[in-house]
Amino acid sequence: MKASRALAAGVVLALVCATSATAGVPCFLGESGDVARCGPMPVTYNLDPGGLGPLGAEDMSEIVRQATQVWADVPTATVVFAAGQRLDENVDQFNYWHYLGVCGDGLSPLILDSDGSITDRMFGMGSSDVILGFTTPDCTLIGSTLSESSVVLNGAWLSAADAREAALAVLVHELGHVLNLCHSRLNEDVAENGDPDDDIFLPTMFPFVSSDDPGGAATLSLDDRAMLSLIYPATGFFDATGTISGHVLSGQHRRPVSGTEIVVRSTTDPRGTAQWTTSGLLPVELVEGIRFPTRTAGGPVDGAYQASGLPPGSYTVEVSGGLHGESPEFYSGPDESGDPLTDPPDTAMPLDVGACEVRTDATIELDQQVDSPVGDSAWEVQWRGRASIPAQSVRLPHGVLPTGLLELLSTGGYAFEEVPVLNGQWLPRHKLRFVHRFAHPGTVESLLLAFFYDGTVRIKSIQGNGRVNRKGNQIRGRIIARGQFLSRPRQPLTVSLTYSGHPAAEAVLAPGALPPLPTGSCD
Repeated sequence: MKASRALAAGVVLALVCATSATAGVPCFLGESGDVARCGPMPVTYNLDPGGLGPLGAEDMSEIVRQATQVWADVPTATVVFAAGQRLDENVDQFNYWHYLGVCGDGLSPLILDSDGSITDRMFGMGSSDVILGFTTPDCTLIGSTLSESSVVLNGAWLSAADAREAALAVLVHELGHVLNLCHSRLNEDVAENGDPDDDIFLPTMFPFVSSDDPGGAATLSLDDRAMLSLIYPATGFFDATGTISGHVLSGQHRRPVSGTEIVVRSTTDPRGTAQWTTSGLLPVELVEGIRFPTRTAGGPVDGAYQASGLPPGSYTVEVSGGLHGESPEFYSGPDESGDPLTDPPDTAMPLDVGACEVRTDATIELDQQVDSPVGDSAWEVQWRGRASIPAQSVRLPHGVLPTGLLELLSTGGYAFEEVPVLNGQWLPRHKLRFVHRFAHPGTVESLLLAFFYDGTVRIKSIQGNGRVNRKGNQIRGRIIARGQFLSRPRQPLTVSLTYSGHPAAEAVLAPGALPPLPTGSCD
């Protein structure tokens, strides 16, 4: 059987045979945790003027046009590609560094590695036998915007018989990475099984081209179209489709688990109408049988998953594996628990979802205990405002703190925990600064954080600054407290700031909330 050949992605993630990642999540999140997008439209590319293996320059111009049109033709998304000025010269192993990964030159080169020498130079001799192409962003994110990027197509493996078909499939895949789609392992059991007819169920963003049907990857599946539309939604996309979301939890304390692989399948069309994603929005790669995250999960999304763009209908939700060796297990509805005796892992309860409906209740509790190193949910409380200090009518001299206790309290069940004491000092011009674990000379005021809810927290840092008026009866300022939930609360956490027992500010946290993917709004 002809060896499967890998498609590469990411920050020069050169993937080899049997390598994978996720499609139901974006490859990159922006600085504030939202989805990174190419912008502004159109997405411009700069084509290498040479050929690719047996394909000439004119052949490649037409193949590029067809590949960009595949993505532009998705009716539920708004994506446009445009051809920019061609590169000044043919790119090869002797000059590729002038173009590949160069930020700020205004170019997004589409490099034609005609003989595979660039691929071999970058990834080692012989790499051109298994790596068909790779994509890398040229610049770091500016906010949530992906600007310049580089695509390299390897022509060494192309045969004259199917060169056009195969090159088109690889380029469509790589352009998906340009648009911020990661890999998908959806329906991987049909790859390399000797039957070309069922390869239609492999998404374009599958990590390698099945030798059963090398050209089939140029056809987008629902998995591909839904992720594209989620990032670049057209008007009406959310009106016509639904969302299923939830969490993956483990252990007695129901800790969130990131990096699990999840498949959402239609009960009437389980192969074609399906999505593959991961919990925690964590892109996961598989190399030589070992899974590893390509970046760290962040924000309040740990343990959470989301499948959007689903046609109205009935679906099952399954944990199919992941970073931690999870056994397959279905969502089983009200009987969901971590006890395999009362909740057998093969018991599935279908979920109905309608147009513009968001289901948030499909949480799976693993039968096996999984210690997820990236399963903690991060949180952050910011207070900006004014706190009154009653009975402080005496003017305070410099260097003296007003009496009173500054507290952050929360509502919920009773589980009191005293956390690190902070020290503060009035500085010249009446500015107050809280410094974690650092004592200033003079009178010291303590900061107490108390959390009342059925869970455990870890305080990571608290910082703040402020100033008091000359009468000493009001304080203005800003405090930021950051930490992690070590177990998932069963209710949102309300945090309030008080000074000397009087309320100053309040914030509500929902740890493990929906990932920062859009779900849209409907009329």
